[in-house]
Amino acid sequence: MQHTNDTRTVSLMPEELLILANAHEGQEARRYRLMALRFQPFNTAISSLMDTLVSESQRRLGELESVNKRLFFERLPAIKTACKSPVQPPFFVLNEQAANHVFKRMLNDEQHSCRLYEQLLKANAIPELATLFRTFIDQKIAQHHVLEDAWQRL
Repeated sequence: MQHTNDTRTVSLMPEELLILANAHEGQEARRYRLMALRFQPFNTAISSLMDTLVSESQRRLGELESVNKRLFFERLPAIKTACKSPVQPPFFVLNEQAANHVFKRMLNDEQHSCRLYEQLLKANAIPELATLFRTFIDQKIAQHHVLEDAWQRL
């Protein structure tokens, strides 16, 4: 039996979209926080950049919470604290070779994050969420460029 690639996008309930976006953005905030700590001994400017990305992620979490309250008059579920994947030793970035490896991973993670928001946008039918997800996609693209620039300046 031959299978074809199904490119249709399934529509999700707005509550499901918000829960997925909230869980993802919570994970992003934890990832940025971890990167800020990892880069601290090697490059404090990059560590500060990661702290800024934590703040941006927390702002997105606040926007998700605000939209959820407007639409559904309730709070989003608490974000689980499990890490996506364990960090391979050594934990701290101590040299340029390690920094290059971590930056490649971070850029890949940013692309993944952008694609996730693109999929949430495709699965959405509510204009308010569409605007929010488009804004998040634009922010993720900008963050990717900022990380590329930071990597080039190493």
